[in-house]
Amino acid sequence: MAQFGQQFLETILEFVGSTSPKEKNLTYKLSLELLKRGLSLEAIAEKRGIEPSTVLAHLAYLYETGEEVPLFEFVSKVEIQQILKARGYLENPSSLKTLYDYFDGKMSHDKIKLAMA
Repeated sequence: MAQFGQQFLETILEFVGSTSPKEKNLTYKLSLELLKRGLSLEAIAEKRGIEPSTVLAHLAYLYETGEEVPLFEFVSKVEIQQILKARGYLENPSSLKTLYDYFDGKMSHDKIKLAMA
């Protein structure tokens, strides 16, 4: 997988597209594989033709489903604690925007999304 994983996943995605949940999981894993190979969010996004926020959404999803994802590369433990504390204070808001507004825009949507994963 290490030697041919990226090429294999890209070939599969080209062949089947990415519409079913199983296929989407492959595209999410491709983002993680590229991250593990040392590519930055921006480089992954450029290579895949998606936005960096989409790459982060892929990583958050994989983390939520039990994959080992290095979230602390993008959001610190302190930031996670602040976000979780705010979530409790706001009584589990239903949208990320509520948390974003709570921090007056000083905490990015991406960091909030990752902390909530």
